[in-house]
Amino acid sequence: MLQVKSAVIEFGVGLRALDGVNFSVEAKLSHALLGSNGSGKTSLFNAVCGYYRLKEGSIHLDGRDLGRLKSHERAALGVGRSLQSVAAIQELTPREYIAVGLHTPRRYLDFLLPTPGILRANKAELQQAGDLLRDVGLHRYADTPLQVCPYGVRKLVDVVRVFAGKPKLALLDEPSSGVSNSDKPGLAELIRNESSRSQSCMILIDHDIEFVRQLCPTATVLAGGKVIAEGRLNQILHNQDVIATFLGQA
Repeated sequence: MLQVKSAVIEFGVGLRALDGVNFSVEAKLSHALLGSNGSGKTSLFNAVCGYYRLKEGSIHLDGRDLGRLKSHERAALGVGRSLQSVAAIQELTPREYIAVGLHTPRRYLDFLLPTPGILRANKAELQQAGDLLRDVGLHRYADTPLQVCPYGVRKLVDVVRVFAGKPKLALLDEPSSGVSNSDKPGLAELIRNESSRSQSCMILIDHDIEFVRQLCPTATVLAGGKVIAEGRLNQILHNQDVIATFLGQA
């Protein structure tokens, strides 16, 4: 589903966020992307989404070269992504925010002069978003501004938004960050169920290894913008390079 070849991202002169990264994940699999802060994980996500451009290398989604495509074009092809921080979405309600994930591409003119058909489509998306919230037990928050929802609810809503459009590739960037330990099992179950329902290929970045274990049987580990280990998660966690760089042990 995703194939990254010899990816290089460079900032300034000689500062490489990614340094010749080769990375691939098969369709419908759940795979972890691990590494310490600054290892290049989010830079790789940004490259897949089109926020960062590669200096060298290529990225293919389901066999298609993404190199010349803009972010919204990649989203239309099936790339979905959660956010590290949900601070930017506080003015929307959960219903409105999830409707963004259901939104279909439209012409700019449709927003200036919305036709009855466009208005019906908007209404249908909001209705479907409400149904999704009911399915995951969050319907009581549907029309509450996200800024007053509990933090854990905001993170759950962000995950639902990612999978609402049934993406081919779901990129989850630290979904358990800031979530209480008591809420993490429910979050893991939601991710597992939504990924299965949408039949998405999922790549997970998270620093909570126990949380990662619940979702991903395989992993790739980055350090200094390079791949230092990949394979079965349980084996990787015994790799001495991984222990030294990611787990912070000698």
